[in-house]
Amino acid sequence: MNYLAHIYLSDNNDKHMLGNLLGNFVNITDDIKFEKDIREGILMHRKLAPII
Repeated sequence: MNYLAHIYLSDNNDKHMLGNLLGNFVNITDDIKFEKDIREGILMHRKLAPII
């Protein structure tokens, strides 16, 4: 997976960027452990992953 593409496509929000990277490593059940902005980044990753 191209990690730089995930960062580039996650707007200019640091927590979204972190969540977008974490999306490669966390399970769906782990999402609740993170704050809202990071969870949004994880969800964004899951939407983008099939495209990239």
